[in-house]
Amino acid sequence: YMFGWAVEKAAEKAGAAGYLIESGGCPPMLAIETDTDCGNHRKKLFKFLEENPHIEKVILAGYWMHYFADEGRYGNQSSISGFDADDFVNLFSNTVEHIVSTGKTVYVLEDTPRVARNLRQAQIVSSLLGREVRVNITRSQYIADNALPEKMLVAADTENYTVVRTMDRMCGASCIARSRNHLYYFDSHHITKHASELFFTDRFFNSIFKND
Repeated sequence: YMFGWAVEKAAEKAGAAGYLIESGGCPPMLAIETDTDCGNHRKKLFKFLEENPHIEKVILAGYWMHYFADEGRYGNQSSISGFDADDFVNLFSNTVEHIVSTGKTVYVLEDTPRVARNLRQAQIVSSLLGREVRVNITRSQYIADNALPEKMLVAADTENYTVVRTMDRMCGASCIARSRNHLYYFDSHHITKHASELFFTDRFFNSIFKND
């Protein structure tokens, strides 16, 4: 949902429309039944896509780390009962290939960079002193911390599929957790409405609508 603000702003600017279909903790993947509600939601999602061929572009997003044990940093397990990490990676590839086979283009947003665990304290200090908070995260460090989600993202080998690198849009030499006037994160990985619109409206979603 945190990217929904940027999508809405870009769509409004372009005079376009779309659908936001979300359910917290429910991966948008084929053949995963985490519970009854999630399973029903997933079935409705893919049925909706199949019944609406006029939809040409699909954007998948999620907190991908959540679906791997230890939040994707190491090991070979999935946090989804009955699946290991390789199962989850393969299901992701199958999901992307299935959507593409229906004539749609798929974009997948990688996880936003995780900022310091003591973010709240840093933000309080920043607010009091009027300074921005920056977190030094290199691309190599990000990939190391996201080894299993990264394996998942690059596993899908098909045309009309793009991985959207959130870190490239949010960070230079360092990532800003808070500017002097705005919060960019409200916890270690969820970005605010301001950050969503700032980093992703012009830097990603506008280009999608311009291609229509």
